[in-house]
Amino acid sequence: MKPNLQFGLPVSRASRFITTAVLGVLGGYLLTIVGFGVPPRDIRKEVEISFKLRGRQEPQRKIEIVCLDDATVRSAGGRIPIPRRMLAGVINRVAADKPCAIALYLVLSGDSSFGIGDDKAMVAACREAGCVVLSAGYAEGVGGGRDSVIVPAARISSASRAVGLVSLGVDGGVARTAPLRKLIGGKDWPSLALEVGRLVTAWGSAPASGEVSDIRSPKEMLINYIGPTGTFPRVSALDVLEGSVRRGRFTGAIVLIGPTAAKWGDSYRIPRGIGPGGGYPRQTGMDGVEVQANVIHTVVTGKLIRLAPYPVLVLRNLAVAFLIAFIMAYNARGVTGVLLSLGVGLLSLLSARYVFLRWNYVLEETIASWCALATIGIGSSLRVFAGRDGVADR
Repeated sequence: MKPNLQFGLPVSRASRFITTAVLGVLGGYLLTIVGFGVPPRDIRKEVEISFKLRGRQEPQRKIEIVCLDDATVRSAGGRIPIPRRMLAGVINRVAADKPCAIALYLVLSGDSSFGIGDDKAMVAACREAGCVVLSAGYAEGVGGGRDSVIVPAARISSASRAVGLVSLGVDGGVARTAPLRKLIGGKDWPSLALEVGRLVTAWGSAPASGEVSDIRSPKEMLINYIGPTGTFPRVSALDVLEGSVRRGRFTGAIVLIGPTAAKWGDSYRIPRGIGPGGGYPRQTGMDGVEVQANVIHTVVTGKLIRLAPYPVLVLRNLAVAFLIAFIMAYNARGVTGVLLSLGVGLLSLLSARYVFLRWNYVLEETIASWCALATIGIGSSLRVFAGRDGVADR
């Protein structure tokens, strides 16, 4: 007698297949809600997983870091701030290579303590280079006070190309986000990265469209770290001043000049998953100037991190659950079904990696994992109960 088939399976298996898939998805979402809250749209953990899956990447734009390191500070007498004429000398030597932008990750507020000549040297260097973007500092109001901006000295600002606000969103001690603009004291302050982007990209004076509007419109973005400390090439400012850096190194580059010396104490913890080779270490430190390099790289390449829309996530989780349920229903005996189910889970991880690499969309792998585990558990339980009750697969 020809068996009655449904979905290519005997009727009892087919019903178990549908039941397993539906209950697996519902169970997966229930486990996610219990473990991570409602709605599960906190992207922090998912981004760390995505960084781990993606691994280290090479920069897509030429970005160089000139470090105001311990050797540079010692050459300036061991005190900070260092004389502005030293910064001017660095800018002059870098500008000789024709970079596309020089971003100074250092707030030059007020008059120099080394005299008017110090400021005049800085003004001349900024004016001569013609591509210097200065930093303004963000001071958060304390005790109900108003937020404020620490601006560079007026004479230096007037000689620069632009001034951008430097600020990071630090969550639990980890630098995860960067505001692209802030409204402070009734004034809209664009970030340092946004001002550099305007200078070096075609959309600097063009109307917003496509990815450009994505860059300009959000007030805050997730930092798309491409690797650990050292991903962007760096050189000591002292080496630049002494002329020991090969000519042409900075040609066409975005050059950041900023402190790395221990005396400045400017370092941040970065998200896990950004270890060497895509490892998964504890949060490690990164100099603020290299964090800004990652922010600028995110802006100028347009690689904004986004959460995948809910319909896409639901469809992906349904596909995972139905594939696992079908495999378990088709392979009623043996370990083969479990191995194939784990293969589906691996395929889900690879798809998440590809989507993040290709489009910078984060597929919430936590939900998919819970759905897969719930489907395997429910499928195994239903199979055991079916065998205990003597239900034949027909």
